[in-house]
Amino acid sequence: MSDTFSACSTGAPRLSICIPTFDRAQFIGLAIGSVLAQAAGLPVEVVVCDNASTDATEALVRSLMARHPRLRYERNGVNLGADQNTLRAASHARGDYLWILGSDDAIPEGAIAAVLQAIADGAPAVVMGDAVDCDIELQPTGTLKFLAGPAAEYDFAQTTDRLRFLEACTMTASLFGYLSSMVFRRALWCAMPLARWSIGTAYPQVFRALDMLCKGPGQLRYLATPIALDRRNNCSYEAEFGMVARITIDLRMARLAIDEYFSAELALRNGLRRFVRRCSGRIFLSRTRVGVPVLDELIEFFEPDDTALPAREDWPCSPGVVRLRERLQGLAAGQRLLAAEGLLHIGYRTHARAHQRPVNPLAIGVDEGFSGYDGVTLPFEDGTRPAILLGPLAALPPDLPAVLHECRRVLAPAGLLALVVDSGGGGSASAAALLGAVEAALGTGSFRLLHAAEVEADADGGAQIELLLVLRGATPA
Repeated sequence: MSDTFSACSTGAPRLSICIPTFDRAQFIGLAIGSVLAQAAGLPVEVVVCDNASTDATEALVRSLMARHPRLRYERNGVNLGADQNTLRAASHARGDYLWILGSDDAIPEGAIAAVLQAIADGAPAVVMGDAVDCDIELQPTGTLKFLAGPAAEYDFAQTTDRLRFLEACTMTASLFGYLSSMVFRRALWCAMPLARWSIGTAYPQVFRALDMLCKGPGQLRYLATPIALDRRNNCSYEAEFGMVARITIDLRMARLAIDEYFSAELALRNGLRRFVRRCSGRIFLSRTRVGVPVLDELIEFFEPDDTALPAREDWPCSPGVVRLRERLQGLAAGQRLLAAEGLLHIGYRTHARAHQRPVNPLAIGVDEGFSGYDGVTLPFEDGTRPAILLGPLAALPPDLPAVLHECRRVLAPAGLLALVVDSGGGGSASAAALLGAVEAALGTGSFRLLHAAEVEADADGGAQIELLLVLRGATPA
């Protein structure tokens, strides 16, 4: 599947409610039921996108389909991670507007009618509602009011409205962080290029919303009424990565939002920094006693406001990645690697710094906190990636054969694979030794060597081993 979506077809239905899911058979029946109970006689379709669930999700949804023709079921061949499955769910929509509902959430009575009324004139690029705060049993405990004040319109083409929006935000989720409260104009969603941070941040909808609002027509319609029931204490990302990493993901999202959408003007940059301080500082500080690394990400938001726009790095990489990119640009095969749209760059961060980027804007950075990635497993379908850059690594992974086999699985036929590791790391003291390890893992004759070198990597005399391979034949079955 392409990382960008083609133009969408027009026509009925008016609203597509898309439910991405993975192993949520115990919850998804309630989510679907809450929608179907309100959809009768309305121009609404329901689409479930199953991320290769291993539980009874498929059987449950198919049993509901037998009674509800407006319900569709789509299943991914492999688990793509939550970010890609959210985008995949949206790609199956056919309505004028799409509403992405978490599979463990539900919608309250009257929510569909409220949304249909809000989109009746086709004007808003994005509609945002509030949510009912619920416990794990989905019993209401309060209201999540994302923006202070009554229903309102915000024109993001105007700096004053962007600032007004930031001042109205009441919590971190106000920056489009709660998926189930967001409704998007589908034609605009499809027309906007996919933001480079839509995959791998845990917040694809945030960057889709910001693209549509900041780079498109820019109208946000806030309903100031609950349109979702939020099942709390059931965060898949916290379960996957742990609480400390989950908080770091939130901070990283805010940092990327500043760089990408709020750094053109000083007032906007400082406005978003104030938003983070106001909405999240106390919570983050109280929860980070067990996670000192999070403080490194948080502290910048508590520094004094900028008095001038900082010098902007269009693509800030770690020094090691910058040097590697320069070396690759001097090789014909390296230029091919860098030019590959959708290149996977695995292990591009130093100490998980939020400001660091993969090797270039065409690349998808895969590192700690990337949903579906556990250090070996890559959440991408077989044969779909044109190239992979692995490193620079301080040492070879202990499970190198498994890592290489996973790379081969997702690479397209004749895909490029670059491996860069510190000299001596993991017991590989030479290019020949590293090449032998790769050949032992992938098999003799499975690749063609394009480049092998031992190069000086830094001013301290450290060295790295570089291998650049092209895989032969198709991906393994």
